[in-house]
Amino acid sequence: MKKFILIPLLLILTSCADMKLAQQAYMEKDYENAVWHWQKLSDFGIENAKVSLGRSYLRGQGVEKDIEKAKTLFEEAAINNNKVAIFELARLYEKGISVPQDGKKSAELYKKSGDLGYSRGYYYLAKLYERGKVIDKDMRLAKSNYSKSLSLGYTRAKDDLKRLEE
Repeated sequence: MKKFILIPLLLILTSCADMKLAQQAYMEKDYENAVWHWQKLSDFGIENAKVSLGRSYLRGQGVEKDIEKAKTLFEEAAINNNKVAIFELARLYEKGISVPQDGKKSAELYKKSGDLGYSRGYYYLAKLYERGKVIDKDMRLAKSNYSKSLSLGYTRAKDDLKRLEE
């Protein structure tokens, strides 16, 4: 019985250590090493590693740029409501990268990531409403989403909210 408890605990501890090593490598611009750790963790199904690996493929950092691979990794992590993966998918739909540009889908995904607690989701949704380029302009909804973003700690929204309230 102890073996069944010990194995998952060891996997969790190893995963945490590998995520820290990957983040450290990334901060030191050692992208290949970061990708190596994220790939290993991604193979074990660690969603945050899939998101980080997806971002590496999106940017071509430590790997050859592969937007389709990035999208696939974001989709895999988004299945289980990973708020950052959902946010990254929203950005692809907003810009029409590897998918048809779809403001409605982008707004839906930004809102979902915000509803899951990702402050940048609400912030980018507010930007969509404020700009009115891929969805209808709605300053009331822009203000509301900047406010939600700020309430979740995204301080960048403060200036935008203040600007709209003047």
